[in-house]
Formats: sequence, structure tokens, C-alpha cells
Amino acid sequence: MIENLHIKFVKISTIIVVSILIFIFGMICIIRSHQIKIELYMMLNNIVGMETEIASKKDINITLILVDSDANVIDIVRNGISFDKDGIDKLAKTVLSYDNNYGQMHGQPLIYCYKKDGDIIKMAFADRRYEYDYMASLMGVLLIIFVICVFITYVVSKKLFKNALVPVQEIWYKQKRFIADASHEMKTPIAVLLANFSVLLSKPYDTIEQQRQWVESSKEEALNMQKLVESMLILARNDTTSQPEMKLVYLSDLVMSCALSFEAVAFEKNITMNPQIATKIYVKGDEQALRQLVGILLDNAVKYAGDKGEINVKLYKQDNKAVLQIHNTGKAISKEDLPHIFERFYRCSNVRSSISGHGLGLAIAYKIVQIHGGKIIAQSSEENGTKMNVILLRI
Repeated sequence: MIENLHIKFVKISTIIVVSILIFIFGMICIIRSHQIKIELYMMLNNIVGMETEIASKKDINITLILVDSDANVIDIVRNGISFDKDGIDKLAKTVLSYDNNYGQMHGQPLIYCYKKDGDIIKMAFADRRYEYDYMASLMGVLLIIFVICVFITYVVSKKLFKNALVPVQEIWYKQKRFIADASHEMKTPIAVLLANFSVLLSKPYDTIEQQRQWVESSKEEALNMQKLVESMLILARNDTTSQPEMKLVYLSDLVMSCALSFEAVAFEKNITMNPQIATKIYVKGDEQALRQLVGILLDNAVKYAGDKGEINVKLYKQDNKAVLQIHNTGKAISKEDLPHIFERFYRCSNVRSSISGHGLGLAIAYKIVQIHGGKIIAQSSEENGTKMNVILLRI
């Protein structure tokens, strides 16, 4: 699809440029041809209007004759076109039969102009082959320019559109992978639900208590799917909606309330939480989204801190920025996994089977930070554990 789109863009741009060039070069040829005709008429008019012959352009063949009112040739002043006597007589009679004293000879590559001076008529002829040769030369030059311009347009547009379509291509591949990953993630709970329903239907007369195991399993899988769908909807909404309405948010209070809400969860898992929240830190943003961001990072920290682990939550000022740092002990993220943890449905290989999840939390966190014009940076090592740094503009 992307390749076809690329080809279409190149074709359209090339056709547009070709059409413009044809129009411009066509106008140049028409205007220049008209200018040459006017120049030739003015030259002939000057020649027949002067008492003595004036010089003409070197490449233009001019014939000047004097005739009487009966079209009899009195004198051949100049015979640049090399007419014979009979040809000149015939030309003179033909010209005098025309209504205008200047114009183009019918059926011949000649233009004429005459002027009466008493009983004498001065008559001049110019060979239009000068015009034809000039126009042929001009069109040859324009054709070369045309070919060069079309070639350059094709090459440049192909390169430019290829670069321009890189983001579209990335989005397209991400969308395909998103759909494939979502299908894969939903495959297991759907299979479990269907299996549970089959078991329940096989014993239609049992009570709910007797089939409690399968009912609870179905409920758990349904809740799992609900969470997955909600996360997918959040990502889809963030991808399609415009910039949310940004308001003044008291970030210090927001982070502190989120940390307090996770203290009970951390306590149950024997994890120590150390909040160090600087006061009077304000940012401009969407409060609900920022609360979701902090919740995702704290939830991940609690999940991966390990037994008797420790979580340090810091919020401090740094120049005109607000820095949120959430650090947890526990198994480090491998160097291979670290660059991919913000990708949708990506889960580190060492936690796939041990910790439940869909790999959408950090993708949502990354999108929220991106919408707020900030940065999120992940650091992880065996010695220092995992640290998430969120940098937002402070007010």
C-alpha cells in the first residue's frame, strides 16, 4: 500500500510539473513567434517607408521592388530571396490583390509590406524561414530543458515523497503490529472463556457453587480483557484526538496523592516506598492524564521491585523543568529490551511468564508525556535497579 501511494505521489507531481512546463514553454513559443512576426513587419514597414534602403538583419532574406499602379515591376532594388523576373511579377500582382498593405502570402513562407508614393509603389518581401529556423532552435532548447526538468522532478519527488512517507509507513506498520498483537493478547482469554463455557454447558444441572472454579476463572479472564480493551481505547483516543485542554496542575499534590494511594499496595508486598516530593511545582497539562501517567509508573515500580524491595519517588525542580523520578529495586531490564519498553504490547522476555500484563502501560505513559511536550527516559542496571525519569515544562 505504501509503495503504491509513493508511486501515485510521484506520478501526480510529475504530471503537474509536466503540465506546467508544457503551458509555460507553449506560451514562450507563441509569444516569441508573435514577437518575431511583429519585428519582421516593422522592418518591412521601415524599409518601404524610407527613401533609401535600410539595413536588415543578417539572417533575414529581404526583397525590395518598385512597381507602378498596374503592378508592373519598375526596378528590383534588392533581391535577397532570389526571385526570377516572372516570380516577382506574379508576387506584385498577388500582393496588390490583397485588401491589406501588409500580411502573409498565401501558400508561401513570405510576408509582405508595400507603400504607395505617388505613382510608385515600394514593395518589400521577407522570407519567414528565419522565423521557422529560430522557432525550431528555440523549441529544441526548450525540449532539452523540458526533459531535464522532468527528470529532476521525477528524481527529487521520488526522494522527497519517500522521506515524507517514512512516518506514514511507520504508523502503518505500527498499526498492523498493534492489530496483530492485540489479536494475540485477546486470543488466550477468549480461548479460556470458551473452554470454561464448554465445561459449564456440559453440566447444565450443577449449581454455581459446584462450578465456582470455572465461573471465577471466566470472571478473571473477562476482567483481563476489559483492562486490555480499556488500555487499547486510551491509546487509540490519544492517537486520534487533538491536543487536550491544558490547565494549571499542582503536580506536587498530584504525585503525593498517587504515592499515598500505592503505599498500601506496596506494604502488602513488603516494599518500602520513600516519597521525596518538592512543594509548589506547577505544570500546564491534563490533570487526569498526568495522574494516569504517575499511576502507571508507580504500578510498574510496585510490580517489579521484588520482595523486600524499595521504591523512591522524587519530584524536584531543575531550571524551568519539573523532573519526576521513580526508582525501584529488582531485576534490571536487559540492554536488548530497554530501547523497546515504550512500544505497544512489548514485554521484557524475563517477565513474560512471571508477571501479568499486556505491555500497554508504558506505551500509554510515553504517549501522555509526548502530548505534554515532555520526555520520558528509562535507565536500568543490576547495581542501581530501574529508574524512570519524566521531564515536563514547569510554570
